[in-house]
Amino acid sequence: MKNIKFLILALSAALLVACTSATKLEWLEGNWYSSDWNVTYTIEKKNEHWLITSKNEVIANHAKQTTNSDGNVVLTADDGTQFVIEKVSKSKINFQQVAADGVVGTTASVLFEKVAD
Repeated sequence: MKNIKFLILALSAALLVACTSATKLEWLEGNWYSSDWNVTYTIEKKNEHWLITSKNEVIANHAKQTTNSDGNVVLTADDGTQFVIEKVSKSKINFQQVAADGVVGTTASVLFEKVAD
């Protein structure tokens, strides 16, 4: 009986953590504008992956989400390009594109502001 209670408790805790993790990044979804780059990126979650677009151009498709040692969100595209996103506030993020290993193209961190829907 103790094993069943423990199993139910463990499964409940795991479900709670999974639900909390899934909703943690709702703030990231939407349109973000950078005055430095004069560009608007749309960031959206599609099932378990992320999509980053600018107008009709796909910046990253099927990007996988992780977190780095600084606690920043890292979205990694299929080609290995990483997008490091630091939440500054509810409406501001620092965004850095890091090229895949062996490819030149890492950018400086750039401020993006959330665009009202």
